[in-house]
Amino acid sequence: MLAGYATTIFFTTLTVLLAVSYPFLKDTIEWTNVLKQTLVLNPGCHTIQHPDLVGCEDGKLNPESGLVYFTCSWSNQNRRSDWRPVGSFDSKIKHNSGLVLFDPVTEKWNRLPFAQDIEFNPHGLDILPTDDGVLVFAVNHKKHGSVIEKFLHKDGSLQHIETIQDQSLLPNPNSVVAVSENEFYVTNDHGATTPLAREYEATTRQKWSYVVFYDGQKVRKVASDIIYANGIYTSADKQSVWVVSATGRKIHVYERKENNQLRPRDTIDLPFLCDNINLDFESGAFYCAGVQKALSFKSHVKDANMLCPSHALKITNNTDHDNYFGKKALFLNLVQKDGTQMSAASVAVPTKDKVIVSGIFTDGIVVCPK
Repeated sequence: MLAGYATTIFFTTLTVLLAVSYPFLKDTIEWTNVLKQTLVLNPGCHTIQHPDLVGCEDGKLNPESGLVYFTCSWSNQNRRSDWRPVGSFDSKIKHNSGLVLFDPVTEKWNRLPFAQDIEFNPHGLDILPTDDGVLVFAVNHKKHGSVIEKFLHKDGSLQHIETIQDQSLLPNPNSVVAVSENEFYVTNDHGATTPLAREYEATTRQKWSYVVFYDGQKVRKVASDIIYANGIYTSADKQSVWVVSATGRKIHVYERKENNQLRPRDTIDLPFLCDNINLDFESGAFYCAGVQKALSFKSHVKDANMLCPSHALKITNNTDHDNYFGKKALFLNLVQKDGTQMSAASVAVPTKDKVIVSGIFTDGIVVCPK
């Protein structure tokens, strides 16, 4: 009799627990893509491996010259040991990192020397061609706090112009996009500032990250309530700002107001965890690269032998009839790698007839037909 009651209570309790936890488990399985099968597409891609092209986390095309600027670590071991975005810190490491200029036509490249000595542990970047040269804006994770560095690429070297620092509003900068010579937007991928709180925020996918705007004098918050704000870019007319929510698997589309605040306009659901985003200046399409499985990325951060499947997409507006049923964008799979050719992709840069894919811990870049 008692055994029967105990069995009933057990199964009743189990049913209630499953009913309560089902939404969380379903959401976790979806955003981690733990059950997703990895395919290998686009056999036309080829890999270029070289010490200069190690750990190129972000890249931007100069539409005037056709050349691509990359921020590269040049040491995956150093990056794994001291890379604030993934929670690793080692103040003893001296980073030998920098920028690389890559020619998609000849597939040749060169390191860009600094005109002055600078501590440089780069993350996201943007460029802005001017009459005097090319302005380069780069996130720099220095030992005593993260900053935004501003350089002028002129006469073959990078001349340091300015360091923008604000520990209260730029605690965890990830990506930057310039809208003028002295103004830019920056994503903070975490709102939390302590290691334990950051881990909690990332694991439970709290909407604590945000976007700030620098007007040439001060930094202020312009968009908030985002799950892991990552890559950021503007439309060609700079009237819209696209912000990637990496573990939220979304792109938030904002309208720029006259005071540079960002007004939410739309969201686009993504089939994977996107990192950085780029604009194709010819077609107006956006290109997004990232990882298919969140858990495999965490494993890959700790151990290079643990592969992390990569993904790159071309995103265009959906003008077909199913747009009325909520399908806002069309996705074209450009690269879907099982991790053997490239693990943990972080950026896809569209050029005239190629797409160049790189990653945070990669030993080189992957060049694919567009």
